[in-house]
Amino acid sequence: APGGVRRWGLIRRRDHAILPRNRQSMGRRGTVVHGSYRAYSHFMLALAASFAVFVAFSLYDMKVLGLAPHQEGPPAFDGYHLLRLLVSAGLSLWIVLAIPRGRPGPAPGMTASWGGPLALLSSLVLWSMVGVFFLSPALLSLVAQEDRIVEWLSFAFCMGASLVFAACALRFRRAWPGLRLAGLLSAALAVVLFVIAMEEVSWMQRVIGIETPDTFSANIQNEFNLHNFSTNEVENLYYLGSFALLGLLPFLAAGLPAAGLAALLPRRAVALSCLAMTACCWEMWNIIPIQMCFWISVFLLGVQVASRAPDAGPMLVLLVSMVAAQAVFLRYGAQLVRPWDLTEYREMFIAFGFLVFAMGLRATARAAGAPGG
Repeated sequence: APGGVRRWGLIRRRDHAILPRNRQSMGRRGTVVHGSYRAYSHFMLALAASFAVFVAFSLYDMKVLGLAPHQEGPPAFDGYHLLRLLVSAGLSLWIVLAIPRGRPGPAPGMTASWGGPLALLSSLVLWSMVGVFFLSPALLSLVAQEDRIVEWLSFAFCMGASLVFAACALRFRRAWPGLRLAGLLSAALAVVLFVIAMEEVSWMQRVIGIETPDTFSANIQNEFNLHNFSTNEVENLYYLGSFALLGLLPFLAAGLPAAGLAALLPRRAVALSCLAMTACCWEMWNIIPIQMCFWISVFLLGVQVASRAPDAGPMLVLLVSMVAAQAVFLRYGAQLVRPWDLTEYREMFIAFGFLVFAMGLRATARAAGAPGG
């Protein structure tokens, strides 16, 4: 095949070390013994049980307490909410332990050299947030307000990721048909992240000086964007979806052979760049799925550290940083100038995770021999 790219995957014939198949996972008749899709049945069971428990708690909240499942407010630690916390933590541990363990072959750009520095960088940002918060909650809020550094960083990371995904789409489009699906997925991510970036700055409304149209009068913040028509619902979907893609999927992908389309999945370095997003929580702590994202992140890192995975040291630092930061925010979060200040930092971590994902995919596209600049 031209360029050494096989039609069925991303492995170059002349360099199998780039994206190797996990041959140890294959049985005599081709049945995958470990790291297969079948091995994820336990994980799916844990996920289904968690969803059932969430539905049960939600029905109780709505029927008895009169609360919506995504109700925001100060963290509660009464008997009922402590029970929910313990159940959420237990289910999260089950989910993590149900993830098949595996060590895939190295993927270009997603090697261990990325993970450690990114984990330490996330830890540094978290401790900086904690320090600024103790020094001046007003300052923590100031830099997170509209048209300030945190918002523009989120915009820059998302827009940068969009451009890189667009470049990957062009590379994959020129490759063999087996890679064109990867091009479509890259193009979709490019479009989605472009919209997210522009929504972050209300489509440059304040920069250009556009008045909010009358048709946007129902917008909660009276801004020229779509997500503030239903802020809570959109936020929950965005945070949970981002965690699933950037935080959880990289560890799930570790049980799959790094070949074919599986090689396009985000790897562990992506997760280490943005798992800190789950520790930026105060007014959303009572929302069970949001709370479970934090517990899953803690247990994921704990398992990696206990098993002495590569970059176990930096991951331990990140684990301690996340637990400490979340504890501080839960204990003293009432001092926040705006209850949602921490969500702005959460969105910055998410945007950075997408950028790391995009850069890793770009390296994968180059290693796969996809033509392009």
